Amino acid sequence: MYLDVTIAAEQSEEFLQLTQELVDWRLADYGRRRQLDGVATETTQPSGFTGNVSHANGRPILFLPSLKQQPQRPVGPTRVQLPDGRTWVFKLAEKNCRIATAIGESKNRLPELLTSWFGETAGLPGHEAEVCFQCESGQWRCTPLNASAENETTPADSQNVEIRPEDRYPVDMVKDVPVARQFRDHVPVWSLLASAGTWSSEQYAEQVGWLPVPNRELRPGMFVARVHGRSMEPRIPDGSWCLFRPVPVGSREGRILLVQLQTENGEGIGRFTLKRYHSEKSRVAEDWEHAVIELQPLNSAFSSIRLTAENVDGVVINAEFVAVVAA
Repeated sequence: MYLDVTIAAEQSEEFLQLTQELVDWRLADYGRRRQLDGVATETTQPSGFTGNVSHANGRPILFLPSLKQQPQRPVGPTRVQLPDGRTWVFKLAEKNCRIATAIGESKNRLPELLTSWFGETAGLPGHEAEVCFQCESGQWRCTPLNASAENETTPADSQNVEIRPEDRYPVDMVKDVPVARQFRDHVPVWSLLASAGTWSSEQYAEQVGWLPVPNRELRPGMFVARVHGRSMEPRIPDGSWCLFRPVPVGSREGRILLVQLQTENGEGIGRFTLKRYHSEKSRVAEDWEHAVIELQPLNSAFSSIRLTAENVDGVVINAEFVAVVAA
């Protein structure tokens, strides 16, 4: 049954709190019934499990082992002691954990906690990390596990690079051009800074002007943006301005693509990277499906970003690289 209820603005906070309490109760009741139904035995003490750090809309969350894999792990609000001794409540669902709050607080601080342990790229594709949960004498504790060695050896790149004001836009850029010259000999310049390495810092992308691009066939949808980092060298130098076009219909295999990881902070906001697209496929019944997508660097000193079913959420192919048009 569907019930349409209108909540007054001044009562919205109380309504959300009540809703959260009902959700917490349902989760706790579900966990209790699982034990009563014999999913967990009375003679076996739950020992522990490991959650993989992933993301939802660009914010880090935890993917948990399934109940078939770990039938004795807790489900519902669970008190967990952090490494510094503080106790938080983790709201453990059947497949993931998206919410954790400090005792006495209602604000979700799980993204903040995971970021403090693993950095600003916590949970993003290409940055593997885990959190270990252990139960000792009835008390659950969690410990962050180190990121993979692959991430530790990746060369430093453009995650939080700052561009000087005088270098922010191409020297030949103009604020506007007549309609007759748009996409004839000029294309838009976008403010985004694509990372040729891992993911860029979160940014808002908008059109800031027009750049002359002579001696090239231009079409609507093309634009120019800056690339920072060395993972696509020598073909795409660090700091170069590059021309992009909409991704053509057909296979993306081997194409150099501008990829966006969307976040929940608003339209046009996200993290960007530039990589060569490669997919590995597996056969299921009579059909083929993607098993893993790799965003590969051209510079062998850097590592690929691997996209799987668990971390592909929010990933969008924006455009295809055409050429370097300015240094």
